[in-house]
Amino acid sequence: MTRAFSMIDIPTRPVKPRQMGLTMMIDWGIPLTAQQDTLALAGDFIDLAKIAVGISGLLSEEMLRAKLDAYRAAGVEPFPGGMYVELAHKQGKTDAYFAECKRVGYSLVEISDNVVHFSPETRSRLIRQAVEDHGLRVLGEVGSKHVETDPATLVADIKGSLEAGAWKVFVEAAEFVVKGGFDTGLVEYILSEVDASDILFELPGHWIADVHAHEIYRMMMWLVEHVGIDVNIGNVASSEVIPLETLRTHVGVNMKL
Repeated sequence: MTRAFSMIDIPTRPVKPRQMGLTMMIDWGIPLTAQQDTLALAGDFIDLAKIAVGISGLLSEEMLRAKLDAYRAAGVEPFPGGMYVELAHKQGKTDAYFAECKRVGYSLVEISDNVVHFSPETRSRLIRQAVEDHGLRVLGEVGSKHVETDPATLVADIKGSLEAGAWKVFVEAAEFVVKGGFDTGLVEYILSEVDASDILFELPGHWIADVHAHEIYRMMMWLVEHVGIDVNIGNVASSEVIPLETLRTHVGVNMKL
């Protein structure tokens, strides 16, 4: 990409496809034309796009395929929200679910247990099933939206997911929220046990009580400043993709001269 003001030195970011410094945008049903506009403006800064929760099953197949095609054309890898695999597991349909993911055009899936709790053995089996039986890449997710998980359990689940074949692992955003604030101590503990390149830190959103926009922004800023500009961050709203990139390149509100 040729940018204006190129005489000004700013931190260099690797070009896509990246393995570090990933930005995962969350798609809560962005209309196709708005999605295309977002990708035209900020596609260079987006690596992954999650079609949130079970939205993949609400859209017409024609519209879903059009959205997936638009993401891939911009070098963005789309994937369905992990809560759908939890529903499929509850109904005994995980094999059919993974097959359908491939049929409609997904090559990456998320395996989470936010609502339906999976034992470590079940989580590993599902990851292997997706990878080995269906040729899918897997993003694992650990943690709960509803109850606080012991930090040591989070770390064990991250390591177990990676060992089972997950490409990278999300840490559920709700685990980092304490009375509306950001639990930096938990981040530091996880990073003392797991390589930062293997995990994505999810940002909280409107679905988590007592979380405000300024706290989400503070979390992005803290992660960039303390983990580094190549920290992997997920659940980024489309309106926050460019603000996050300004933080990564030190031309945002965190600029230090």
